Amino acid sequence: MFRACMLLAVLVFGCTAKTSPTPPTKTTQPNAKASTGQQLFRDVTVARGIDYVHDNGATGRRYIVEIVSGGVGFIDYDSDGDYDLYFVDGKPLGEATERPHGNRLYRNDGAGNFTDVTQAADVGDTGFGMGLAVGDVDNDGDSDLYVSNFGPNVLYLNQGDGTFTVAKNAGGAVADGVSTSCTFFDYDRDGTLDLFVSSYLDFTLEKHRPCHIRSVEVYCSPAAYPAVTDQLYRGVDNGFVETTKTTLADVEPGKGLGVVAGDFNNDGWPDLYVANDGTANHLLINTEENGQRRFLDEALFLGAAFGETAKPEAGMGADFGDVDRDGDLDITVTNLEAQTTSLYLNEDGEGALESSFAYGLGSASLPYVGFGVRFIDFDADMDLDLLVTNGHIIDNIAEARPGSSFEQPDQLFEQRDGKFFEVLHQKKNPNLPLRSGRGLATADIDNDGDLDAVISNNGAAPTLLENVSPRRGVSIGLALRGKPPRSNRDAYGARVSATIAGHTIVREVRSAASYLSANDSRLLISAPTGTDSVEFTIRWPSGDIERVTVSPGAYHTIQEGDGVTATVPFRK
Repeated sequence: MFRACMLLAVLVFGCTAKTSPTPPTKTTQPNAKASTGQQLFRDVTVARGIDYVHDNGATGRRYIVEIVSGGVGFIDYDSDGDYDLYFVDGKPLGEATERPHGNRLYRNDGAGNFTDVTQAADVGDTGFGMGLAVGDVDNDGDSDLYVSNFGPNVLYLNQGDGTFTVAKNAGGAVADGVSTSCTFFDYDRDGTLDLFVSSYLDFTLEKHRPCHIRSVEVYCSPAAYPAVTDQLYRGVDNGFVETTKTTLADVEPGKGLGVVAGDFNNDGWPDLYVANDGTANHLLINTEENGQRRFLDEALFLGAAFGETAKPEAGMGADFGDVDRDGDLDITVTNLEAQTTSLYLNEDGEGALESSFAYGLGSASLPYVGFGVRFIDFDADMDLDLLVTNGHIIDNIAEARPGSSFEQPDQLFEQRDGKFFEVLHQKKNPNLPLRSGRGLATADIDNDGDLDAVISNNGAAPTLLENVSPRRGVSIGLALRGKPPRSNRDAYGARVSATIAGHTIVREVRSAASYLSANDSRLLISAPTGTDSVEFTIRWPSGDIERVTVSPGAYHTIQEGDGVTATVPFRK
């Protein structure tokens, strides 16, 4: 019934039917106040050894790919239990250059200090880089790395000795063109990771055209170029086989920038949400027809195709998370200025209720161009908060539109009583750098039990943010490991649920989310102070159900079928 009403509303009124969402009730700290005035994150970029500066390739020609580039991600490449850092770089296009460029890998020493190991690991791709995905594609126990480019993409296979080799033709996933965000996930649940690659535009250097605002030459909007089809590759024993024509046969071309995988309709199969720039967003529901898996775009029917404007917006980054703690995955999407950061509340898999203003995101997000976005519980109070990086897509916007700025403030929204309140902003935290953000990835870089963040800034140095927020509860770390061939080794798609302080908590294991980014795939779940232990129910990608009981204060490694196999206390 809900789905039918949603469709009728779209067809008749041209907008999504809305009702006022019921906010979750805070239980961990009933009288907790927003953290305004307290130091929540601090910039430790230089102090922790990061000397990388992103090269967007700008030469003055204003090729559209330059301004949307800047991927970043975390990967435990040496399997030592802490997350290393990978930056995706651009380069000048259409001419020879002596400018130093190339992707960079930094090794984490376990305490959150980083050393450049790019040359030793041999992962310094010198193409025009966009984003990345991290996953154990061959189920051999270590993480591999896929890099999306403007041009042929690259698959680095981890050799387990601190080095990588380049897979020929990217292992069969050699997607060309303008590839952006990508994600490893197991869409057919055969125990081997598959790969989805978002494609942005039908653009080449030869198709470049000049664009202007008030006689000022600027970067073109995506409307200047046709949409293209995303790609889907099925994982096989020796690489990948493209299945786009069968699995995405009925999906209209879009202008994909962000993608996130998750089980939207709670049927045990991973779905996809794709944020499209200027075309309707895609909510791709994983279905079976004649014994074959395929994806149907139900964004329009379910209410997740458009934002508050009831028409296509400039979708950039995307993430899944159970914001209202009702047991299903809600969606957030960042957009252009004068468009809100969208929040779609999942109505039991039968609809999506656009709730950005109802939750307090609307007005605060309108002035900015959002890119990377992550749901995180930064203060361990059981509520998912929202971290967003902003930055304009026109480098000379101040000249074209006086009063506008290329560099824009990043934002952290704390959730309290079913509303988001802005608690981090450069105007309130002048010690944080003001740049034009693109990729945003999160990880517990120092294994102390909270999530830190890194932001890749277009044409500038990145920002590494250490979480120093006061904690309102205790955290439990879960590192899930699937057991091939029934589940993929990374356990991507596994769902963890628990009842904590009377509320349902649901999380899913994934790495890819946000914008051009890869994240720490471990789960950090909070509980009230004084909690001795929590029982978690795990639904593995294989479909098997397992229950484990663990205590706060540590990362617990859980092997499918074997329970807890290791426990490492958080660093002090």
